[in-house]
Amino acid sequence: MWKLHKAERGVWSEKMLRTLARGVKGGKWFSLIDKVYADGTLSLAWEKARSNAGGCGVDCVSVGHFAKDSEARLLAVKEHLRSGTYQPKPVKRAWIAKAGSKQKRPLGIPTVTDRVVQQAARLALELCPAEMFGSVMGLGRMSSDLLSLSSARNKIGYRL
Repeated sequence: MWKLHKAERGVWSEKMLRTLARGVKGGKWFSLIDKVYADGTLSLAWEKARSNAGGCGVDCVSVGHFAKDSEARLLAVKEHLRSGTYQPKPVKRAWIAKAGSKQKRPLGIPTVTDRVVQQAARLALELCPAEMFGSVMGLGRMSSDLLSLSSARNKIGYRL
């Protein structure tokens, strides 16, 4: 069933995948946020963010620094998500050279914590049918501060 839906193990159960396959009653799924802050989802999201490496954001916390006390940091993120107090940090702006040109283009670098939350949201949302979100676009490519997740909250039926 996971291969059929291209799902990550640990985020979606067999029962949830079957429910997605047959359709959600009433067209609303009322508890997606609990999939985002689940221990397994946050751990998997951290591993993915860690493997992508990248620079530090505005908080100057690198992936290596985050890794030193990742369990405590993930627990704090979980509590913020659960209580609805999570606030993404501003995105650090860097300028990188364009390929084949002397011009530069802007690059936004989120904090490591924000990257973990983005990955967790992606893992929870990637299997949801697009019809659940109405006109929300780009759910397959999560943006800097969970704009897609925030915009979709009314259709999902859950306040972030």
